[in-house]
Amino acid sequence: MISSKRRSYVPEAVAFICGTNKLKSQQEMLERMQDKLVSSLKQFSVHERNEILCEMRATELAASKVIEAFQDELITIFDLMRDVSQEVKDDEKLKSHSITYFRQKLTALETKIYKLKEDCTRELNKLEDEEGALTVETDFMETRIENWGKTNELSKVRRAQSASRINCSCTTDQLCPEIRNFSQYVQRYGGHNGGWKEEDHLMYLKFRQKHGPQQTAALLNQHLPDITLDMVLQHDTWFETYTDLRNKQKNAIKKWKDDKRAKHVATCDEYVEPKKQQRTRMKTDPELKTRIKFWKEQQKIRKEQELQEKLEEEEMRKRINSLKRKKQEKRKAFLDEYRRERDSCEQALQIAKQTEEERKRHMAALQANSMLRQFRHEDMKYVLRRRELLQQKQDSDSRSTTSTTSSSSVKVKRDPERLFQPTKVWQMRSTKPSDDLQQELVKPIIHLHNMPHLKIPKWRQGLTFDI
Repeated sequence: MISSKRRSYVPEAVAFICGTNKLKSQQEMLERMQDKLVSSLKQFSVHERNEILCEMRATELAASKVIEAFQDELITIFDLMRDVSQEVKDDEKLKSHSITYFRQKLTALETKIYKLKEDCTRELNKLEDEEGALTVETDFMETRIENWGKTNELSKVRRAQSASRINCSCTTDQLCPEIRNFSQYVQRYGGHNGGWKEEDHLMYLKFRQKHGPQQTAALLNQHLPDITLDMVLQHDTWFETYTDLRNKQKNAIKKWKDDKRAKHVATCDEYVEPKKQQRTRMKTDPELKTRIKFWKEQQKIRKEQELQEKLEEEEMRKRINSLKRKKQEKRKAFLDEYRRERDSCEQALQIAKQTEEERKRHMAALQANSMLRQFRHEDMKYVLRRRELLQQKQDSDSRSTTSTTSSSSVKVKRDPERLFQPTKVWQMRSTKPSDDLQQELVKPIIHLHNMPHLKIPKWRQGLTFDI
């Protein structure tokens, strides 16, 4: 009986031993893979090195762009300050410009300074945030590495080196052609300034942006006499090639990022969640259980407090919104009442204005009618006076005509015998007595020189005049 029972257990024992051996072999294979993965963490492939280098180049370019923008803004502010200082020191410009002109200049300068300050603060905060994120990520990775070492009981786990300590043995020949050409071009011609001083190159960029490449050579030669026109033209040719290569490098980096993002999305789409393996429950000590329980209670209390705070904040927000709504309703009612009063006042003023205009038109019409009647009255008086004068003239003319007609109508008897006859007066004189005639004839005739003059007054008698 016992032998038969042992025979019945043999297949089960064989299956158990086979399964145990299979699990043992799988465990050994996993441990070897894990050791190989950990040992390969200190090395990088060529593709990974290229990615890191491209990312580093892109970061450096972005930082250099930000620095160049800040430098350009500082140069602009410095030029504006120098212009204002020169204008203030010049008496003629002080007299020619008003206070408003200088106020506008200083306001523009203040605005540029505040804007630059805000941009610097924003960039600094951005860098601090990035630094904090990198620090958190680094600490997290260090914690995970330590946990992996404790869980798998590895004899030695080497910490991953930082990006600054990576031994990148790849050369520029392994980079993209655009990035390699740009790097070689910059190294060949003395950096990003083309062998010039940074101040001279910045002034060149300023003149080129403001006046164009055609006038840049002459203007730069005026401001910097040590730089000839040929040097400016050579620098202009270098800058055009530099800009072209830099744009190609940007496009290559952008294309690389897009490809990387597309590969990452495709990898995420193809990712299949692995089967969860049943883990053995580890024994925990009572102290750890107590700490976990305490931590859970603290988390529960914290969540309740956060929930209570959220409820209080929600209640306070509702109360504030209610107060704001009531205040807005009161303000709206006040504005409506004010608009109604304003409209009624404007309507009353409009009616009063129309009434006053109507009254003025009526008074003007009455005054015009009275003046018209007065003019007509005066005109009638003038007409009557003229008629009276004409009537008087006609009457006088008629009387003179009548008198002339009446005198000419008198008929006298004409005596032709009276011709060459003495008149009655002559006959009377001729019939005077002879004594009278003798007296008249005896009177002496006075000569012109003997004709008596006016009598000399007494006060002039005896006076002589010496000429």
